[in-house]
Amino acid sequence: LGRWPDDAWYVESRTKEEDDFDYIELRLMKLRGGNRWVPQSYGPNGDQWFHPGTEDEVEPHISAVTGMLVYNDSLSDMTRVAGKSGDPELGSSKGGAYDFFETLQLLDGYDAIETIAAQDWVLNNKVATAGLSYPGLSQLWVAQSQPPSLVAIAPMSVFAHTGDSVLRPGGITNDGFALNWAENVLDGAVPYGQGWEQGLVDAGDTVCEENQLLHGQYVDVIAKAAAHPYYDAALYDPLTPLKFVDKINVPVFMTGAWQDEQTGGYFAPLFNHFDNAPLVKLTAFNGVHADGYVPEHLVYWGAFLDFYVREEIPKIPAELRAVGPSLFGALLGDNIEFPDDPYTMYGSYEEALAAFESEDPINIRFEMGNSAEYEAGAPSSAYSLSFDQWPPAGLAPQRWYLQPDGSFAQSMPAADGGGSSYHIDAQDARTTTLNGDINQLLPPYVWPQDEADTAAVFVSAELTEDLVMVGPASADLWLRSSVG
Repeated sequence: LGRWPDDAWYVESRTKEEDDFDYIELRLMKLRGGNRWVPQSYGPNGDQWFHPGTEDEVEPHISAVTGMLVYNDSLSDMTRVAGKSGDPELGSSKGGAYDFFETLQLLDGYDAIETIAAQDWVLNNKVATAGLSYPGLSQLWVAQSQPPSLVAIAPMSVFAHTGDSVLRPGGITNDGFALNWAENVLDGAVPYGQGWEQGLVDAGDTVCEENQLLHGQYVDVIAKAAAHPYYDAALYDPLTPLKFVDKINVPVFMTGAWQDEQTGGYFAPLFNHFDNAPLVKLTAFNGVHADGYVPEHLVYWGAFLDFYVREEIPKIPAELRAVGPSLFGALLGDNIEFPDDPYTMYGSYEEALAAFESEDPINIRFEMGNSAEYEAGAPSSAYSLSFDQWPPAGLAPQRWYLQPDGSFAQSMPAADGGGSSYHIDAQDARTTTLNGDINQLLPPYVWPQDEADTAAVFVSAELTEDLVMVGPASADLWLRSSVG
């Protein structure tokens, strides 16, 4: 299993229309019983070359996928991108059984990239991966296998550490997002769990039917996590990006939000662990999980892919720039425009690429939602600062202490320290301010003063001048409950 096939194997595995269903035959899937894996392919005009069943049937299947972007050598339309959506882990039309990023799935991803690169419509037979959240994380796992046709990755909204970031931040089990996400995945991992598989089988897809046979043998990842409450290196190291991203050997473009409500704000440490990547660009900002897809981030995301896949000066097509505000208005609540193309002033691709690569690798965007150009709450930043390293050089680290009298100061409290206490109202956990749509504008919010004994509040003295804080931070707390 440790040896890769030669190029001829992938050429022979090119996707083709056969009996109205299309599968990539993966090397390891074949070894596990001849099962094949179904992709979803989009042409540069949005046409689907290969489609298992109807688009409505496929939509649930591609909701959490690795997106593989490739460029067609004669593209002239507004999208410029030919895309292949693949799913090395969650696909219900593929064989095998689910586990969280097991080794076989990484190798499936390798095979998928190489097979896609072998298509005759792929420009220079180069593939880049791009995506946000799970499609972002999948790139990190697959890229460590170093597919030779992979030229760049663009993961957004990812985490550095499965345990510290999501599963047990601060050592406390995250029974909100983490366990809910796992439950949803397991519900879909059972035979016919996605709901659309039966339609394919009824239409004559015998491969999909056969591939359901092993789905019932999925690994219960919730029980697995509960059985291993402490860090077992043999188990958790392969599931922790900090432990393996040093194997990635292609340029990396990454974005992340400090207030990400799903994957958390612990992503920046990855920057210093891409030891073998020739280039890493990181953009970080205040915001939510999906904010990697806002215009000021997408313009650089697109530029990155143009530089390393298409190898030309990046420029957003006029047609896309014209319709962009309407599209973003429907999605984000304000007609946000794409920023100006940042590299069109250069006379050649080589000059533009050199300028891009010479820019500081770290870009921090401040005050998303407070741009003077758009309505308050729209995902557009007020300003940004760039740095050549992380943490930024020249920082003056500060340590602030919670004081027994409710103040917040840089001096240590007295030796006896003291503590703070409050009573929890269980109903507060059900109090919400938003309707659940993470794309909507942030509402005006008046922060009410907490009533006595309902919270522990610490307030510093009034600042006499602006203070910018950037870099890693931690809240070191000793918590104790009188209940249970």
